[in-house]
Amino acid sequence: MTDISNRDGGRFVAFLFVSGWIFAIMGGLSYISETTSLLFAAFFWLTAVIILIWNRVGNYQLNRLSMQSDWNEFEGGSETEFSALPNPSEFELDVPL
Repeated sequence: MTDISNRDGGRFVAFLFVSGWIFAIMGGLSYISETTSLLFAAFFWLTAVIILIWNRVGNYQLNRLSMQSDWNEFEGGSETEFSALPNPSEFELDVPL
């Protein structure tokens, strides 16, 4: 499934979705048994949904990883040192804490 690009993946998902409907209609019209048509239709529809989700996750990861690599380029030379905040009781202020 990793070989499916986004453009071709859309056509393949559409083919699977339509094939699921064809099997559902064939089962409804008693050309094939209803159980067989239900199984094939559910298989094709679930496969289409899984491929759609897989493509969305792949696009998200691709965009996210490119942003992270850009961020890591700027992180190289300028390391910021953090220090702890001072304890307010050291200043002997009359403000109740």
